[in-house]
Amino acid sequence: MITIMDGRVERNAVTAKEQVVLVTGASSGIGKATAEYLAARGYRVFAGARRPDAVGLLHGPELVALDVTDDASVSAAVASVIDKAGRIDALVNNAGSSILGAVEETSIYAASKHAIEGLSESMDHEVRGFGVRVVLVEPGFTRTNIDAASPRAENPLDAYAVQRERVVNNINHQIADAPDPTAAAATIERAINASRFTRLPVGGQAALLSRLRRWMPPGMVDRSLRKTLSLDG
Repeated sequence: MITIMDGRVERNAVTAKEQVVLVTGASSGIGKATAEYLAARGYRVFAGARRPDAVGLLHGPELVALDVTDDASVSAAVASVIDKAGRIDALVNNAGSSILGAVEETSIYAASKHAIEGLSESMDHEVRGFGVRVVLVEPGFTRTNIDAASPRAENPLDAYAVQRERVVNNINHQIADAPDPTAAAATIERAINASRFTRLPVGGQAALLSRLRRWMPPGMVDRSLRKTLSLDG
């Protein structure tokens, strides 16, 4: 799940090609694809990365040191962008990580996803008076290395061992066959220019799940989700 914060007032005063966009987590995956995609479309893009020196060549974006887990780093990165560009018209809150394991084995990763959704919707109401809007982008499986690079639970429980491995293999297979991050990047551009708060699913699978959750009986959605992820029962 990706949050887009977009300065409405500032954006309306400039053309799309003059917009300044800060993308977090831009060293790889969706973040890198988005930074390059927006730069190619004429946006001035600052690509945030924890270790800019370790990032491969980016075509168009300007790299900026940014660790979203460090408040001082965030403040310094924002100050750097404003010093160079004079403003930030849109923030692509993309930086994130994943962890492989059941809820009992981990610090409740799924809960953080729900928290971001609620936080983003609340923020959209709170900051709207300042000319800022918040939009959620919800990618489905995307061909990146986030899961391959994800840590596993430090203290795995035997009760989940068989199911865990089956689910992990299933997810890896779906990621291998999934679209590349370009579709997510294009949807993020739509989000930057969205006229109101919304949730924008990326890809047919994500769009289908969104519609199923809204219109189908909960039992059917439950069975479909468990089948997709190869869960027991």
